[in-house]
Amino acid sequence: MEAPQRRHGTKPTRARHRNEYQRHAQKRYRKVRSGERQQLRQLVVDLEAAKATAVAAASGRKNRPPWSTGMLSWADIALALQDAAQVSRSDAWELQVQVVNQARLGRAMWTYATNLLAARHVSLPRSPPARREGLDWITTQLYHNADAVVAGLGFPATGELFFDIQVAEERDGGHTVTIRHQREVDESWDSVTARIRLDIWAFVDNTWWTDRRLVYRRRNIGNQVVGDMMQNYVHRQFIDERRSVLVARNILSDDKYQLGSLKRDASGWY
Repeated sequence: MEAPQRRHGTKPTRARHRNEYQRHAQKRYRKVRSGERQQLRQLVVDLEAAKATAVAAASGRKNRPPWSTGMLSWADIALALQDAAQVSRSDAWELQVQVVNQARLGRAMWTYATNLLAARHVSLPRSPPARREGLDWITTQLYHNADAVVAGLGFPATGELFFDIQVAEERDGGHTVTIRHQREVDESWDSVTARIRLDIWAFVDNTWWTDRRLVYRRRNIGNQVVGDMMQNYVHRQFIDERRSVLVARNILSDDKYQLGSLKRDASGWY
């Protein structure tokens, strides 16, 4: 299955990105300091409540008459109920503070995330360690979004085998092509998983960087109409105890291996 394919243009400047990051970092620091102050205030309230309870208990024992049966006096019960009410009010106040803080954190995270550069807008660095980190981050993000993408495209369709292609026109004049394919394979899980790995390694020509489950390669997806269209493509296989997921996407910008002006934004989950 190969999901939305898009073309993209320019990217924001690094200075703007850095300034936005610094502003968000300052906001997070202030929130942390505010939270610490709130925790200290709550600690003071709890200690005062504990002190009042201890004083009341000691006073009750001291003033208890010799002929007392040992049962709590009404004064002790009233003090205990008063302390319980105070603790409840303190807990309610703390919960309200947590709700407010969570709402603020959610808004801050939304603002921060919506201003981040997507992977397709950032060029893959030239340095080998940075390239490894970049490819690992891109493929890991694709894997963690696999469930949402698969569910959003109507998988699995119970008892239904299909292959269809949907084309949607976007506001910017581009097109999004969605290819869905579901089939049944009469093979074991281990066999299918091993075959997927062999399919990845089949692309040995023009392969730049690989490990046991990841391949970064270059291929020509052009045709007689558009001519050559070189594409840098990354594949990675993730395996856990219940499934095998192959993710793939093309890298639109690479500092080491440049592309032409004609590009296609494509991602896939298998």
